[in-house]
Amino acid sequence: MPRPASPRLAPVCGVLAALVAVVAMPAQQVPLLGHWHPVAVESGVHANPMPIAGVVWREFLVLPEANPWLRVYFADANLEGDSYLRIASLLDGDVQILNRKSLEQWSNSTAYFNGNGVMIELVAAPGTHKNFVEIERVFAADVIADVQPLETICGATDNRVPSSDPRAGRILGVGCSGWIISTATTNPNERLHLSAGHCYATGQVLQFNVPASASSCALINPPANFQFAIDSAGSLSNNGGIGNDWWVFKCFPNSNTGLTTFQAMGQAFNLATSMPATSTTLVNWGYGVDGTPANDGANASSCSCASGSGARNQTQQTHTGPLTAVSGTTITHQVDTCGGNSGSVVAINATGVAIAIHTNAGCTTTTGSNSGTAVTLGALQTAITALSTGSSTPPANDACANATVLARGNNGPFSSLFATAGSPFACVPSGTNDVWFTYAATATGLHTFATCSATRNFDTVLEVFSGTCAALSSLACNDDSCTVGSSVTVTLTAGQTYRIHVGGFNAAVGNFDIAVTAPNVAGDDCTAPIPIVLGQNGIYTNNAATLSTPAWTCGLGNMNDLWFSFTANCTAPTTFATCPVGRTLDTVMSIYSGACATPTLLACNDDFCTLGSQLTVNMTAGQTYLVRVGGYNNTFGSFFLTAACGTSTGTMSTNLTACGSATFAVTGSPNILGTLQCTVSGATGLPFVGYGFNLTPIPFCGCTFGHNWEAAFFGSVTNLTIPCDPFFIGLQFGLQGMDLGSTTGCASPQLSTTNTVVVTIG
Repeated sequence: MPRPASPRLAPVCGVLAALVAVVAMPAQQVPLLGHWHPVAVESGVHANPMPIAGVVWREFLVLPEANPWLRVYFADANLEGDSYLRIASLLDGDVQILNRKSLEQWSNSTAYFNGNGVMIELVAAPGTHKNFVEIERVFAADVIADVQPLETICGATDNRVPSSDPRAGRILGVGCSGWIISTATTNPNERLHLSAGHCYATGQVLQFNVPASASSCALINPPANFQFAIDSAGSLSNNGGIGNDWWVFKCFPNSNTGLTTFQAMGQAFNLATSMPATSTTLVNWGYGVDGTPANDGANASSCSCASGSGARNQTQQTHTGPLTAVSGTTITHQVDTCGGNSGSVVAINATGVAIAIHTNAGCTTTTGSNSGTAVTLGALQTAITALSTGSSTPPANDACANATVLARGNNGPFSSLFATAGSPFACVPSGTNDVWFTYAATATGLHTFATCSATRNFDTVLEVFSGTCAALSSLACNDDSCTVGSSVTVTLTAGQTYRIHVGGFNAAVGNFDIAVTAPNVAGDDCTAPIPIVLGQNGIYTNNAATLSTPAWTCGLGNMNDLWFSFTANCTAPTTFATCPVGRTLDTVMSIYSGACATPTLLACNDDFCTLGSQLTVNMTAGQTYLVRVGGYNNTFGSFFLTAACGTSTGTMSTNLTACGSATFAVTGSPNILGTLQCTVSGATGLPFVGYGFNLTPIPFCGCTFGHNWEAAFFGSVTNLTIPCDPFFIGLQFGLQGMDLGSTTGCASPQLSTTNTVVVTIG
């Protein structure tokens, strides 16, 4: 029996071993040195009635700093048909094209562009109506990009030299390396890629043909033609520590060229089926940090990068060194690496066959080895097979006979990962890898099935059938409705069961929800409208609304609409709007007088406030009117509905007439029937408020009366209600506060005045 360790020494040895493991084996990714710039740029909605595509909007987005590079992120976009965005660097003229599919593949962002400014153009396809884009933020490089990771070169000299292997790329988002492997997918032009599991994140980019960095250590990006969005849904990974740290993934085709990484670069690494003998010479190609200038590798302190010597920073370099050990699925080696080398390939120098994914450092100037995960790891091989062939265990509802039951509302999340190729889709021949669902209709009328929620992370195709699995009859099929999500609206009969299958365009797989909307929602019928009052009403949703009559006179097509009733408070114009924040769909609005059987159209509006609607109509006190709100082109979502007397065009502005310490504020609605709250703050004497209609300034004892003071109200707070009379629309009057007995201002009489607020009634 072995002698037990000293009770004092054993804990100390354990702690020391843990500390050695932590210090000696750091993961070798490096943070992307940058920061966020919030921006708020909206193109507005643009149509193109011309028979050819054309630029309908252009914006020059320039950051205030001399940032070496940037990446633009979009809050929202609608690119109808073949419309697209064209983004060009103002530094080097590099261009990226993003249509509706590639924009989603790029997670609503762009490639990395050099310089601190880009030109963004919205190019509308012929005959399109509603194209727009909203820019939310920009991620920009730090002007000074010094990198300070641990020193992990093997020995006293950094022996890495610049290289240009076409199979190895740089991953940005987090600084890592990735590489193309020879395993093909169901697309014969596509190959899989490998990196480290701790490098996995959504929204990342794999770059090839990476140029030299700037002397400031700032990265310089290759042309957009050699930047590929990583398909996070088409990936499998595990960050399980040394020997079990891997990521296998797909990339979307390049948005400019349509080429896959393999088509663009032309080569891929073959994977070893067994590990070579210890001392075999290995080679690595990776994108580690480097603080030495070009062709100056004699430096053991090159894993940090200081401004002035950064030309080789996170560019492709190579080095050879011995395989020091193989322990299970962990390999150790003495090839020079630095932060940013995580995920890079470790291959046999003589043959170029890849044996491992480099993941961790351990070398010092005197001892140690770096380490990685062997490509023979069983879980990694299973993941490669699964992504290349879809041969893993399919979902439970992979077959029509085992369909999952859907209910009204939102269902999910679901996954089509490892689903097999099933029935073909009527609308997209390339739709495949499908899963099945059933829905039992409880009402007769229009029903909608959609995969439009944020859960969806791939390009879906959806089809609805009547009949049994043995005798299916297609009712509706859709590929792209909400960007690359799918939505179909069909008339179903109460008591009947229907079948739905969801697949991926071009064999894509991923996660999704299915939203089911059905009839019998409040306000769905004109004869049972939702009552509304002055102010903000809602929030409402048309998700379960059906189509109704009469036909719309504005907007596009029939719309799933809701009906509201409003009894006029006074005989005057009244304004209705779906403009408040919280609206999630493109609304269309109509207002009617009369009964549902014979309604008289008073007004109709599609777009007033971007994709919201607003109407002003003359109403008679005591009469009830019908307000109808629908979703443009059968879209669904939520909205508030506001009602206000007047035109809603009332305004308030301030004239600088203050001569004392008191301040004056007016809040509320400057429209007829609106209430204005006037507040005098900071008075040292007696505060009061006055209004007048003659706005000619009157100097008085060093102060200024901003109007003719037709009436006055004592107190620091006064509420004024504008009468319900159309005569007042467009009328202007002034409001001003006064501090009687003030210690500043006029000496005799002792008073001071505030600024004057000029109100224009709407």
